[in-house]
Amino acid sequence: MAYEEIIIKIPGARDVKFSGTIAAEITGGGKIYRLYETEGGNYVARMESVNEELEETATTVVQVQLTEPVAAGQTSVFEFFGFGDLAKELYLAAGLDPYQTIE
Repeated sequence: MAYEEIIIKIPGARDVKFSGTIAAEITGGGKIYRLYETEGGNYVARMESVNEELEETATTVVQVQLTEPVAAGQTSVFEFFGFGDLAKELYLAAGLDPYQTIE
């Protein structure tokens, strides 16, 4: 897996920098959800609200959450994005299991 330096600019707060790759990205309904996997084995979850009425895309809100290691980080990712339709698409694209399994 090829990692690159990623910098996430956050208005009014410290920017985030890490070496990683995009695990999945989903766009719709004025939202952009991105899930990164860092070289150190963590997830970085990013959610942006976008004003779709402008001719150019303008990011209005950026939220970022750093999670525990990938093996244990699914719970934090699920808590961050929730279980709306876009979030479920993101999980499947990233290879995460969003289902509650009942035996």
